[in-house]
Amino acid sequence: AGIQYLLDHKDSEDREAAKRIIRTGSPAYVAAFNDYIPTGQWPVRAAALAVVGTTTTGGYAVPYIFDPTFINIGAHTTINPYRAACRVESIVGGNNWRAVTSTAVTAAYAAEAAASTEQGPTIGQPTYTAQRASAFATVSYETMQDRPDIGTELSVLIQEAKDTLEENQFSIGVGTTVYPFGMFCTLAYTAATTATTLTFAVADLISTEAALPIRHRANAAWFMSRAVIRIVQGWETTGGQLFNNNWPGGYPAVGNPAYSPTGNTGRDLLGYPLWEAPSGPTTVTSSGGIVAVLANPKTFVIVDRIGMNVEVIPNLFGASQGNLPTGQRGVFALWRNTARPVNVDGGRQITIHS
Repeated sequence: AGIQYLLDHKDSEDREAAKRIIRTGSPAYVAAFNDYIPTGQWPVRAAALAVVGTTTTGGYAVPYIFDPTFINIGAHTTINPYRAACRVESIVGGNNWRAVTSTAVTAAYAAEAAASTEQGPTIGQPTYTAQRASAFATVSYETMQDRPDIGTELSVLIQEAKDTLEENQFSIGVGTTVYPFGMFCTLAYTAATTATTLTFAVADLISTEAALPIRHRANAAWFMSRAVIRIVQGWETTGGQLFNNNWPGGYPAVGNPAYSPTGNTGRDLLGYPLWEAPSGPTTVTSSGGIVAVLANPKTFVIVDRIGMNVEVIPNLFGASQGNLPTGQRGVFALWRNTARPVNVDGGRQITIHS
């Protein structure tokens, strides 16, 4: 369904996505790709198919059935909540995506025959530029000889590396130059400072909920590291105020947060879904530290430029071996994306009072 929507509504005028799927999804292309990884040579029989997959540096497109920029699923050895919870946009034919933001319209009473005042919305158009990310793996000649499916295996490993990088940067990326602007980075969302110096308490959860605008509260969710989730869970000693709404048996059957590659803990906190973000801060006593985020996930936007490409470096040379061949090949994978909040008012960051 996701790929169909991409083809129907997001493809470029020259149908780049459709052409890529047709050419890289054929059995001949998949077989050629699996031959290319161990040999570094693109088979002649796939030369016609390779046209759409060739980059300016000579690499070839990952078959779309393995391409994480198409299928948008997480690996099973890491946790990345952002693709499951937040807004994901795919672009084709360029590297920019433009959003449209609008402030609220203000209504007011006025006396009879009085002139109305301008109270319309302010329209904005933030631009997201997909930046390059990459992964590099070395594979021995022996492994390539013994594993004919090494191309498929490497696709899985690269997906894991991609998920790990994205979760970290979508959590704490600095938002400058080529880096995403992480949800836990200062100023990504509006700060909600704790009531007491160097202290995080139940009251801070409640005041943060109250501070989030109603328009964003309806679809809000919590994001925390597992360490902070456990701290909050430890507060549930009486009454079941924090968690009991999500357990039919009520307090004290709080239970453990589920483990899921998507980060979905299966739990609610104050009635809002609770997502695990592994790269979020783990301590709650650091001055100025951001320990949790309550936000409308759709205000955090991930923009993918579809298409992952791979280039094989046929022979690697070791500096410590006198720059002689090491019996390894290099596999260089490249893709492009970015992420950041589209509206600073769409979330609240619980920030430890200095």
